[in-house]
Amino acid sequence: MKGDNKDFFWPSYVDLLTGLFMVMLVLFVLSYKLLSDSKKATEEELNKIKEIQKISENLPQKFFEYQKEFKRWSLIQPTQFQINSDVIPYSDYGYLKEVGNSLVQMIEDLQNKYKEDKLKYLLIIEGMSSKIGNEPDPNNLSYRRAKSLVDFWKKQKIIFNAKICEIMIVGSGINGVGRYIYDPPSFKNERKNQRILIQIVPKSGKI
Repeated sequence: MKGDNKDFFWPSYVDLLTGLFMVMLVLFVLSYKLLSDSKKATEEELNKIKEIQKISENLPQKFFEYQKEFKRWSLIQPTQFQINSDVIPYSDYGYLKEVGNSLVQMIEDLQNKYKEDKLKYLLIIEGMSSKIGNEPDPNNLSYRRAKSLVDFWKKQKIIFNAKICEIMIVGSGINGVGRYIYDPPSFKNERKNQRILIQIVPKSGKI
């Protein structure tokens, strides 16, 4: 009986090890496949993210120029407000109308291109103020300057699709990034800060 039990034990032990080996092999193959698929998906997602991050490069270069030092796009012909004023100069009407129409068209083109990703966009209109003119509330003034552009576009029937594009009106006062350097006593550079910046950012999406 002892010999029979011994003979029975070893074949069973071998079968058990063989079974465990097969289980481990299957798990290894599945794990490798899952990791490979995951790596492939991650690479695809990363490439898609990089592509989306370059959306701002679609801004019409007829109206925008890239400022490398601030990593942003700025109007080639920025609106120069008068001191303490939020009124858009009449001479800029035609130009700003073209800018608005080009942005609407660009967002529609992007929506068609990235339709499957269900992207949305944030259009940031930032007003700025200068340190000259003794403006008591430069933050409020800069906000009103940004709002004046949005109001101007509405009057010109330039409407952004609210389902895919949210407009954010902000005023950075005299504390914005990338301001012109103060240049007394002529105030030549400081006066250039009486302007508006326009930026567009992908807001959300499913990749």
